[in-house]
Amino acid sequence: MNYKGWSFFSLFLIIFFLINFYRISNSDKNLNQNYNKNRGQVVSVEHDQVVLEKNLNNSIISSRDWQNFKNFSIPVKELVLLVNANEFFELSKTMIADLSLCLKKNYCGMERRNENDSYFDYQRTPGHILLERSLAILNESLTLNPSLSQSLDWELLDSLTQNENESIKVEALKLINRFQVDTKNQEKILRITEKFSGKAKSDGLVEVSNSTRLSRKDILESIANSFSVDDPNTVISIIEKLEFYRLTKNELEKISPYLCRFKSNDKTEIEDSPNWKMIKFDLGKFNINLEEICQNT
Repeated sequence: MNYKGWSFFSLFLIIFFLINFYRISNSDKNLNQNYNKNRGQVVSVEHDQVVLEKNLNNSIISSRDWQNFKNFSIPVKELVLLVNANEFFELSKTMIADLSLCLKKNYCGMERRNENDSYFDYQRTPGHILLERSLAILNESLTLNPSLSQSLDWELLDSLTQNENESIKVEALKLINRFQVDTKNQEKILRITEKFSGKAKSDGLVEVSNSTRLSRKDILESIANSFSVDDPNTVISIIEKLEFYRLTKNELEKISPYLCRFKSNDKTEIEDSPNWKMIKFDLGKFNINLEEICQNT
């Protein structure tokens, strides 16, 4: 190989080396960034746990069941058994009282977030998530031993049906519906459910529609009322759960006309609104022709 050939080959090697050096350096930089990011998330979770536990009763933290209680990888039905239902009932009852207070105060110490946190959901803080699990554990404990309901704070559970978190609202409603023995409970359940919106209302209606305390007439009237006055998001959430309400086709045909308010009467519009399209599509799964129904009303 002549001198020029060697010069070209040397230049090629130098360029090749520089390109790979840049790739390796950049890869190491990304790995370090990801490591620091993940480490920051772990530190944040550990910090949240420490802050949250400061708001809980010492009897909770020192309980032999506390570690399993807060371990979300353990399903509630596997956690609560007949042999330990009483213990988990008492633990969750104390937990619900503590969390309810500190969430109202300052989101259980998490009102102000770390400056590195880009988003903070005030409806789903760590305190909300733990409160939701506590209610589910309480529910399972009562399912195994219903007599424990005599010592529940029903006033507190009533207040939780007004919580900003949708899942907490529904879990509190389930407890009231299933375990509060009261001759006026039927009216209370309907009143609570009517105040819900969005997914909470659709899930709440699923709960009450499967209750023996409410008549089919009550359930139909609740759904029809929602179709008449609620916002599109709530109405669509309810329609998406129609199969769980156990309605007959005849019952669906009776309440469907209340949905016609979402159909535009503007003849100049080229196509239907997205909400109306979705409502028609979902009702069509039950062989309900909304266009035909609305033309005849």
